[in-house]
This record gives sequence, C-alpha cells and structure tokens, in this order.
Amino acid sequence: MRGVFSCALASGMLIRVRISGSVSAPPLNVIVNVANATPNMSAGDLRDILLGNRREWLIRRRITVVERDADSPTVALVFRSLLGMSVNQYQRYLLELEFRGRGTIPLKVMESDSAVCSFVFNALEAIGFLPSAGEGGPALRAG
Repeated sequence: MRGVFSCALASGMLIRVRISGSVSAPPLNVIVNVANATPNMSAGDLRDILLGNRREWLIRRRITVVERDADSPTVALVFRSLLGMSVNQYQRYLLELEFRGRGTIPLKVMESDSAVCSFVFNALEAIGFLPSAGEGGPALRAG
C-alpha cells in the first residue's frame, strides 16, 4: 500500500481506533512514533490524551498531539465523535484548561497528511490522527 499507510508505517506505528459506536464506520488511523511502543490504543485512550487526562507516554515523554488544520473533516469527526465537541468548542476547552491552571496540551497543526507523518517520524512524543481509507482522502488511496 502507498500513501498514508506506507507513510504511517515508515514514520511510526499505525494503530486503528474505532471512534464511533457504529461498526460500519471506518476506524481512525492513529500514528505514534515507534519509540512509544504503544501496541493498542482505544478510543478512550485517545480521548484521555485529547482532554489532557493523559499527558505522558510510558517512556516519560510529554505527548504532543499532531493534527490537520481546523477545516479538516478528520479533525471535525474526531472532536465530534470522540469528544462530543466542535472544533471551536475544543479550542475553547483548551483555553479553559490553561486558564484553570491545569496546563496546556502540546498541539501542532499541520497543513497536510504527509506533514503529520513527517512530524510523528521526527518527534518521539508525537501522536497524530489521519483519515481512514473510507473517508477517501487522496493520500489514503492505495495505488
């Protein structure tokens, strides 16, 4: 396979996480740097990371979330399905988290799926999520 799947496998570990209660919904592709050795990740684990309840990997490195821009359908799907929030609501949540003194969640926004892969490859602490093949992003098509 080419595209994001080969990028994800070269960059780190590809983990498929089902974020919807519907079995027919395609799972989300989550990639982590190979140094994190995270063989399985549940939707609950990803939710804890995004909400700031889990902030470190087992290797004691702070987790950095890498995502596409706010206009990305994948970002909207993740926040809506996993957190029950819109992108704007999540951004407000992050500001409120910081305001209440609970710290910040390191977040990097990238302009392309390949930039997400590249960042994860180069940063031990990174975790990224990308559209599944069922969502039809051009970088996800096998070819």
